[in-house]
Amino acid sequence: METKSVIEFKISQKGKRWEDTPVDFTHDTTAGAAQLIAKRLAEKHQAVIRWNYRGSPQGHYTLPEII
Repeated sequence: METKSVIEFKISQKGKRWEDTPVDFTHDTTAGAAQLIAKRLAEKHQAVIRWNYRGSPQGHYTLPEII
């Protein structure tokens, strides 16, 4: 069983580095669920989504099907 953690989601913005991109929202969830949320966000916004565990610099990136 996966452990829940606070996950931060960011939506890519043209001309901004990830470090300068604000967190769009946080959610207390599992990594598997975070990936599904990121995929839906990527499709909705037609943008790359970065998610990471709160306080961790290691990001996970999700791309939309078609940019």
